[in-house]
Amino acid sequence: MSQKPSLSKTTKSVSKAVTGYSLRPVILTSVTTALGLMPMVIGLNLNFFTREIVYGAPSTQWWTELSSAIAGGLVIATVLTLVVTPAMLMLGEKRVKRSLPAEAVLA
Repeated sequence: MSQKPSLSKTTKSVSKAVTGYSLRPVILTSVTTALGLMPMVIGLNLNFFTREIVYGAPSTQWWTELSSAIAGGLVIATVLTLVVTPAMLMLGEKRVKRSLPAEAVLA
């Protein structure tokens, strides 16, 4: 008679898979994007035609706000993906385990 895998084994393996497999690509993507946005966040204007680097130019005011919003959202999304998602999976598993009778948990 084959046994079904318990809910705790399934949830633990899913949370490990979410964290383990997605850790490197998510971190690499978010770090490179955040570093790429840094010149816009601090307000640098790189003019390739005149070969000038201007800090705080009038053309960077709008881009600074937009890039700050993008970088901040990216950091929050990264934390949600790597920390909150596995935590919520484990929380749901514990809640289901508490609601089951003791005989079902031992089986």
